Amino acid sequence: MQYWYSEQIRNYRLQFIRAFGGFSVKTGRGGPNNTEQLLKVPCRYGDPSRIAATIVRGNSENKSLTVPFITCFISSLAMAPQRRQDPYFSKTVQVNERKYDDQLQRYTNEIGNRYSVDMFMPVPYDITMQVDIWTNNEDIKEQLLEQILVLFNPTINIQTSTNPIDWTVLTYIELLENINWSSRSIPVGTDNPIDVATLQFKLPIFINPPAKVRKQTLIDEIITNIVQGSKAPGAMEWTEYEFLARSIVTPDEAQIRVTNLDAYTYTLRLCGPDGSPRDPNQSPTVVFAAQYPQFFTGQSFLWNNITITITHTDLNGALGDIRSSLVGSQLSCVIYNNTSLQFIETSGGDMTFTDLVPGSLSALGLESTTYPGGNRAWWRLLQYYGQVKSYSQYGANASQLRLKTVDDIEQTNTDLVGWIDYDPVDQNILYWIIDQQSFPATTLPPINAIVNPQNSGPNINLPAAVSGQSYLLTEDIPVTSQAWGSIINPLLAPATTQTATWQVDTSFITLSAENNLIKPGQLINSQTPGIQSGSLVLSVSGTQVQIVNENSPLSSNITVSNSTFATVNFYDVATTNDIITYDGVNWVVSFNSHSTTPQIVLNLTSNRLYKFNNGYWEPIIQNIYTPGYWTIAL
Repeated sequence: MQYWYSEQIRNYRLQFIRAFGGFSVKTGRGGPNNTEQLLKVPCRYGDPSRIAATIVRGNSENKSLTVPFITCFISSLAMAPQRRQDPYFSKTVQVNERKYDDQLQRYTNEIGNRYSVDMFMPVPYDITMQVDIWTNNEDIKEQLLEQILVLFNPTINIQTSTNPIDWTVLTYIELLENINWSSRSIPVGTDNPIDVATLQFKLPIFINPPAKVRKQTLIDEIITNIVQGSKAPGAMEWTEYEFLARSIVTPDEAQIRVTNLDAYTYTLRLCGPDGSPRDPNQSPTVVFAAQYPQFFTGQSFLWNNITITITHTDLNGALGDIRSSLVGSQLSCVIYNNTSLQFIETSGGDMTFTDLVPGSLSALGLESTTYPGGNRAWWRLLQYYGQVKSYSQYGANASQLRLKTVDDIEQTNTDLVGWIDYDPVDQNILYWIIDQQSFPATTLPPINAIVNPQNSGPNINLPAAVSGQSYLLTEDIPVTSQAWGSIINPLLAPATTQTATWQVDTSFITLSAENNLIKPGQLINSQTPGIQSGSLVLSVSGTQVQIVNENSPLSSNITVSNSTFATVNFYDVATTNDIITYDGVNWVVSFNSHSTTPQIVLNLTSNRLYKFNNGYWEPIIQNIYTPGYWTIAL
């Protein structure tokens, strides 16, 4: 091992000395107002022999003795095996600096350098500190002892540093039972005898091995756009958004599967590149106990058919109780973040907990249920990026997950935003609570359901028609449908038919009506038989002409076989992607899918929003989000 020194023992010693600084004693009254005179008592580091020598050297017959004062020193250092934890445990955390603006000479709100810190299990020791109180009379000694002794009942806490990722910065000072009231074994003269009172303190510490600190060069996301050049070969210019291909690379190539629980809450299942939630590496299943779990004597529960009985009320003692029952099993338990416990199934299988003594599991923040294993774990993916702030604890200040609504993943102003929370049972699931302000407002009245009108109708797999009911259609409604009856399209005038004239110009006719209202399946009353143009075929049955090819473009110019005028009548029809609404008498097309205006509508059955764009409806929130189309802001 290369040389290293981080002054850990020194910091513990200095913090201990600071705990005894600032005490005062009353020396009488004086001054112009005859007020109480207080004297600050210094605290120094040194053993009795050293302090005695200093007094002897620094005081002559012409100088007063420099008392009172307090001294302290390390009297012993011993291993603490009862506090020893897994010596091979390591923990990796990611640390982000705030970006520093050199010009403004201040930190900004942007993220600066990122570091990866590998920390290893520290070694526990107990320091015994001796405190000597040096006085020249009983009154001064009693003043100091009374101020000191009342603080230790029996401990006070100290913090050795402000390092946010160091789990050993907090410890305590404990006053031991043996107190030596007086010692006059050090001869320093006959006129002013020095009296020494001695106290012993215990200081449990951890000595940390050196951590590995690496400047993080982790790439969270790579976007590669291949575009078609708009200039001649050799010209380094491209037309914006002329993409030939796009490749996105994200950590673990993770996908998420989205399922809605209610209007504002969704579950997010973590999946691999293949869309499966299974963990191919069979990583351990981990269940977290609550912070500062409550232990009580006689606490007992069943963990995967192993009986666990707890006889201690402190964290380390309870850990020892649990581990003593796990010898030879695939189960393990460790202290997490110095405040909680991790229950681990090392094989990656399920974990089942059952109360044997009522309240045992709830005191730990666990449930009497099965925690599924073998699936990918959100906590395992996110631990490399920071601490998740749960919605249940932080509310609107919790960590966020954002979903893309457009293909351009670099556009963020249309993202759907929601706060996240861990599922208490399944490590593969996050709860997503949407921020309603990030969702687009609806532009159409809500629909009752999305239906196939060829299989369903009023009183046929659907409720009886009631005024105000609305349905989004997945197929055309046949003109001859008896279930739905006559369909009224208010865009056609009059309500049931519209007459238009086709005027022949040499070999073409021009439709004078609004031709974007022509739909596949519409019936046309025509005096001109045999009308045909490319793939657009109008079948003739007597005087009825019907558009039969739904993939054909709607053209205003159609080739005809003769040079006559033709009068046509458009019969109302509802087709795929239309929305129909019952007005109390008839079903009316309330939204025509030939519209080019984007729309948003709420499905009351699923409580999901749907958007209409480019002639099709699709849910605002998709079922699967591939890499690049979901992001998390911790």
